[in-house]
Amino acid sequence: MIPVDCSTDVPVSAYYQQQEVIGLREADKSKFDALVRRKGCVVAGIDYYALTNVSHLNLQPLIRKYGRNLAAGSVAYLKICQKDSGYSFDMLGISDGAEDR
Repeated sequence: MIPVDCSTDVPVSAYYQQQEVIGLREADKSKFDALVRRKGCVVAGIDYYALTNVSHLNLQPLIRKYGRNLAAGSVAYLKICQKDSGYSFDMLGISDGAEDR
């Protein structure tokens, strides 16, 4: 498991990391934006909750490519950085699902 700053599944990420994790839901947008402004880049854990469009981020390219993996229990890890007009996304890796349980 890669340590994350934010996640689509905050309770699980916070439990395993034993620290606060920011959510990626629409309601968490202001906290997420402030964290990215402060740090420049953050690491996000994206799981099957991203399939429900809960996030304020455009995760559709990730879902098209890794949707089956996410549905099967994998977690995608993204580096999200502040960019002039929004955010840039770099894939750091994807778990096989079993290691995150």
